[in-house]
Amino acid sequence: MAANVATSGSSGKKRGQIRPLRPNDLPQVAALYERVVRSGATPPPAGLLDDLERMFVASPCIDPPIPSLVYEDADGLIAGFLGIYVRQMQLGNTSIRMACSGQLVVDESSRSRGVAVFLMRTYLDGPQELSITDGASVTVARLWERLGGQTCHLRCLQWTRTLRPFSRFIQAVGRASAIGKPVAAFGQPFACLCDSASQPFMPRFKNTPGLTTCELRVSDMVETWDAITTKCPLKMEYGETYLNWLFGELRRIRSRGRLHAQSVNNRLGETLGWFIFYERDRGRATLLQLIAKDGWMDDILNSLFQYTADLGCAAISGRLEPELAEAVRGAGCELQFGSARSLIH
Repeated sequence: MAANVATSGSSGKKRGQIRPLRPNDLPQVAALYERVVRSGATPPPAGLLDDLERMFVASPCIDPPIPSLVYEDADGLIAGFLGIYVRQMQLGNTSIRMACSGQLVVDESSRSRGVAVFLMRTYLDGPQELSITDGASVTVARLWERLGGQTCHLRCLQWTRTLRPFSRFIQAVGRASAIGKPVAAFGQPFACLCDSASQPFMPRFKNTPGLTTCELRVSDMVETWDAITTKCPLKMEYGETYLNWLFGELRRIRSRGRLHAQSVNNRLGETLGWFIFYERDRGRATLLQLIAKDGWMDDILNSLFQYTADLGCAAISGRLEPELAEAVRGAGCELQFGSARSLIH
């Protein structure tokens, strides 16, 4: 997989190329990423190079026919990068490949040459049956749609359930400006007292008797996945190797907070579903995944609310997946468009 990109220079026409990422490209990719997306400085920290190697070279779900891509300019320097992750999916009884594009980085000196377009078009022309990207900017969304993709507007919606209103308000004050941070630090103890006093007047969660939560195990996810997702027309193919790697990566991201993964079981110990989320500083919790057996979505969602409320979280938010829409609607949640976009091709 390689594509020539014509660029003009003082000595006439030169050609760069789009080609698959090679392991020895990673130092240049790390330097490009640090310079364009992060601090603007060079050289990049050693940890960034390690992260890129784990994600794009050593990951258990590397698929050589669908590689991450780089743009190598006419001088042999890496001036563009598109990170690509591949997942095995099931569409009915058919196994398909889904490619997810992540980091799209182009050096400022190469942007006028349409490098981002060539990277994206090469990716979308790959052998995968389904292409997606998540968290896209407005610019990427426009580029994606011009290349035949579309925006999943429902998945661009975010829902939020307030659990402790006074704490949520004071934390919003702290995030609003630098002046707000000391105000929030001073006001947080009073907000906690007000939240405790207001709990009897807050809407109660309709928890089903007999349901319990416990630490979610990878083996339980693999064993119960097919039974829980019988009505999902398109779903992931989960395996223990991939899940163990994935949870290891999720726990590495300390900036998002502490990772919680809980299964919800009935009196017989049967797994009815689970939820996975990040908790940040007893403030806002962010849901990563909520899975429920048919007919148990409301119960799993309420178990999530109760669990995060017991942790002392001020609010929990997540993306509005189609299967969650009705349960979220009846749970007193707020809806708003997020800044990032979910795209499909």
